[in-house]
Amino acid sequence: PDATTGSENVLILDGTFNANTNFEVNNLTVNTGATLNLDKANAITVNGDVTNNGIFTLNSDSNEFSSLLVTGDVNGDIRYHRHVNSNADENDLIAPPVSGETFVDFLSNNTNVFANGTQTLFLFGDFAKPVNQYQLYTNTETTTLDAGKGYRAASTDDGTFQFTGSVTTSNLVVPIERTGTTYTQWNLIGNPYTSYISLSDFLTTNIGELDPSSAAVYGYDADDSNGSNWAIWNLAYSDANPGSLIAPGQGFFVSARTGSNVNITFESTMRTAGNSDDFIAGRNNTSTIAHSVFEIVKGTDSYETELYFTDNASAGLDLGYDAEHFGGAPSDFSIYTELAEDNTGTDIAVQSISFNDVSNGVIIPVGLSLNQGEQATIRMTNSDASFDIFLEDTQENTFTLLNNAEYTFTANSNMSDIGRFYLRFNANVLSTNEESLDHVAIYNDNNVDVIVVKGQLNQETSLHLYDIQGREVLNKTLETGSTVNTVNTDGLMNGVYLVKLDNNLTTITKKLIIK
Repeated sequence: PDATTGSENVLILDGTFNANTNFEVNNLTVNTGATLNLDKANAITVNGDVTNNGIFTLNSDSNEFSSLLVTGDVNGDIRYHRHVNSNADENDLIAPPVSGETFVDFLSNNTNVFANGTQTLFLFGDFAKPVNQYQLYTNTETTTLDAGKGYRAASTDDGTFQFTGSVTTSNLVVPIERTGTTYTQWNLIGNPYTSYISLSDFLTTNIGELDPSSAAVYGYDADDSNGSNWAIWNLAYSDANPGSLIAPGQGFFVSARTGSNVNITFESTMRTAGNSDDFIAGRNNTSTIAHSVFEIVKGTDSYETELYFTDNASAGLDLGYDAEHFGGAPSDFSIYTELAEDNTGTDIAVQSISFNDVSNGVIIPVGLSLNQGEQATIRMTNSDASFDIFLEDTQENTFTLLNNAEYTFTANSNMSDIGRFYLRFNANVLSTNEESLDHVAIYNDNNVDVIVVKGQLNQETSLHLYDIQGREVLNKTLETGSTVNTVNTDGLMNGVYLVKLDNNLTTITKKLIIK
């Protein structure tokens, strides 16, 4: 068989056929006693049905995954040897490319699942809801390993696990939910097919089912050096990297929107052949989108946040184009941004703004987690932006052109929020004076009944709150020099209010809805 045999039927009569090239056939039959072994870098496309009475094995390694794409039905179980990281390196998120095998049967074929000394507890399990914790399966676990469901796993040898079961060739619906008190919206799922799937198709189909602040695919990337070990693939990434694929057997997290009957749909039309690694970031140059990575470095540690520039986005929250950190940004060392408009205090890992926002002088708040006395450097890496990007330090009243320089500083207090640093994009930012309030973010946190004011205040500043009739219901002098101020709203009636900041030199106002 080869690329021209799509109308021919193929029979593996006996012996072993090692397929080491891509080919297409009509119907494919593996006879009793015969073996078909597909090489890790290749794909078989079957326009009709597969009948397996022998042994049919698909192979992979750490960066190459074979594919079986079947239009009709698959009769008989298929084996997929799926690469899994070793515990000595990092755990992995995987998803069975086939269905129906119990875990105890899976163990009998895989002696390299990482386990405790007595081989009774294994580093393999789902992310259980509503406790929202990874499970550790025992040697008596009889649950079935199902396609579409994700699992955390680790091998002892950085080798492969053999999954044996039925092949999914039609659409598959996987329910997801918001439950629990931590990691509420997060669900571990995975590619259910014996082939790659299109990232763009997956996101387009399911974007309305995902939480607006994290409408993306969150894949664990043990090879990532950005400190977070999470590859976040949203529509901005997909636009910048057309043709991006999710590998067979790849597990990943998605976030459920608010409401009931939330479902992720895998459509058979998403399937495709491929040869890329799983969640290793790459980038293709396009004329309609630009991308910059901002990195903070402390000694040998580093952490990154990303910014896309595309006319599909705005300075506010854009479904599929802005994505928060998985579980929130780490508290000890990280860099992130917050939204320039309609900021609610969410730590953003991947933010997108428009080129028009850049031209109009949008200001992007930059947040850091850094301990007092620690020295760190902020720099821009892997940028293809054609315009100047400045880092503003409002405490030192300095601007650094990140296109050709980096900024080193020492934290004079514990840092865990925005307020000191901002990204600016116009050359006239150098004339910005320290009395300006245009960098200050104002929002209300209804969970704790406070108004939050974030931003370096170098002058005495007062906050005034007015109800919808224009009556002042609250005023407070904010702490000068602080980057975060809070004002208690407990006892105020629900409704629309107008908040005004005034430092006797300039004022800003914003509408708030207090619940």
